[in-house]
Amino acid sequence: MNKRRLISGGYAAFISILVIVIAVVINMVVSALPVDFTKFDTTGMGLYKLSEDTKELIKEIDTEVTLYLVAREGSENTIIKEFLRQYTKLNSDIELETIDPEISPSFATPNGTVHTLAQMTENSVIVSSELRDYVADYNSIFTVDYSGYSEEELYYYYSYYGQLPEGQQMFEGEQAVTSAIDNVTTLNLPILYTTTDHQEVELDSTLSEYVKVDNYEIRTLSLATGEGGVPADASCVLINAPQVDITANELEMLKSYVDGGGKLIVTKGYEEAPKADSNLKALAAYYGMELTQGIVLEGDINRIYRSMFSQNAYDIIPIVQTADPIASACSDYNVFTPMADGIIISDQPREGVSVAAVLSTSDSATVNNITDGSVIYSGSVAIAAHATVTSGETTGDVLWISSDYTFTEGIDIYGGNSALILSALGELCDKKVSVSIEGKVLDTDMLYVEPVMLIVIAAAMVLVIPLVIIVTGLVIWFIRRIK
Repeated sequence: MNKRRLISGGYAAFISILVIVIAVVINMVVSALPVDFTKFDTTGMGLYKLSEDTKELIKEIDTEVTLYLVAREGSENTIIKEFLRQYTKLNSDIELETIDPEISPSFATPNGTVHTLAQMTENSVIVSSELRDYVADYNSIFTVDYSGYSEEELYYYYSYYGQLPEGQQMFEGEQAVTSAIDNVTTLNLPILYTTTDHQEVELDSTLSEYVKVDNYEIRTLSLATGEGGVPADASCVLINAPQVDITANELEMLKSYVDGGGKLIVTKGYEEAPKADSNLKALAAYYGMELTQGIVLEGDINRIYRSMFSQNAYDIIPIVQTADPIASACSDYNVFTPMADGIIISDQPREGVSVAAVLSTSDSATVNNITDGSVIYSGSVAIAAHATVTSGETTGDVLWISSDYTFTEGIDIYGGNSALILSALGELCDKKVSVSIEGKVLDTDMLYVEPVMLIVIAAAMVLVIPLVIIVTGLVIWFIRRIK
């Protein structure tokens, strides 16, 4: 009987030990596997999921890029570090390293750029290539969105409480890092020149930031003082809501620039005192667009911006004509173009010129005289039109938008105005991939596990728990044996 118990107990102990050994081996094998096969995005918000635009851009990179996470040992932000790893998975030319600012207060990347790490926000990311470096600051990765408040509400709240209200926590990592990678891998960054001398309205600060994040350099241009016309390095020229007409000399400069393959964007609304000899009007006409020099009133109530306090027929939400490549990228948004002039597209533009509507009114719109309100034109008119000029192998472009307010402060209430300018620049400057990427809302409490705790948990799973089971099995076996 004792022999039978001994055999039975020994068999049970052997099976227990065998199971434990198998479990330990499986743990060791899984631990040795690449983390790509063992770690998944369990955030519930898809923080680590990259957009198709980012994937397209990253896969095309053929130069070495290093992502340096600036953080002290043990203080690495686990979300940022894991997020950066997603880029290394997509392209073997992208590497990830961690730089400890306490060990290396000053750090030089291989291209010779020196960074003072002690002055950087911890968990910022230096993106480096042989061309240049770009720093994605921690505060551009984790941001706070106050778009749910008006400027007046923010002002009064801060005045009363001495601080801003609680905003929406956002993760903007993809926007920050993808933009940085695009910047350091683009040989010649496109340059947008904005004209001066005509009392132009400054580009909306938010739109300007979008343009810069999309890696366009913005410079000013004075055609009046310039001797050589538009600079040769200009990717595009923007004349934004000029209040004074261009000169005849500037007219010729701009025509020469576009006919030679240049890209021009003009925003110009109605004039309270239209000039018959307007050089801007002549510029539009040269490219097959007739300005009605009145104010457009929309007759379709569904194409009018309505608020709690006002509803004006001149606050137009135009129809996006998706057949034009510029318009197709902003087809999912409403564009807001108040106080617009009408554009009538010529049926027979001059040879080499083709014109298409980008934005238009409904058929129930009218264009009215500013002075007496009489109707100048009835029916659908273009609010924005795109003229293409072809001469041999050279192609120039003009995008004319007939509202002064299209790119001015506070106008991008639907997101369509920013989509329009980025789409226009991308199409005209042949920048196929835009890095304007929406952030992700951090609306769920995150579970953070520190690296030290991970080691403790792993040790418990691989060593402590199996050892306890083994000892327990041996004790049971021994007790049964002596009975």
